[in-house]
Amino acid sequence: MRFKILLLLLMLQVAVFAQADWNKVTVVGNNTANPSLTRVQVTTIFKGGKARWKNDEDVIVVLPSSKHPDCEIMAATVFAKDMKFVKKHWLNLVFQGRANPPVYLDSNEEILSYVKKHAGAIGVLVNSDIPSDLKIPVRQPTE
Repeated sequence: MRFKILLLLLMLQVAVFAQADWNKVTVVGNNTANPSLTRVQVTTIFKGGKARWKNDEDVIVVLPSSKHPDCEIMAATVFAKDMKFVKKHWLNLVFQGRANPPVYLDSNEEILSYVKKHAGAIGVLVNSDIPSDLKIPVRQPTE
């Protein structure tokens, strides 16, 4: 019986994360030296796997906070997990000294404003109109 319940929970979780929609998220950046990124590169960056850009700027990760209305969409799309996982993941990286903490902001407007003001910043917005000079196209790895 326990096994069936665990299997059901796993299937529900997979169903939620299988609906990740990259058309709903927009990656924005300021002086990142990347004209476009693959989904794998975006995921790596937002998981703390990159500390510096090619132009020697520090990578500043900007994420929606738990108060952001669309934080779960971002977490499902970029991390294939929920927001609770995202926060635990980053807390673990920072505690181990492997990364600087991300900047968590409560709205798309705050994220966009922060990215505009900080060179090397990269953020993810959900369902938002973005100025084209800050957009970083996210492409399939085979493109």
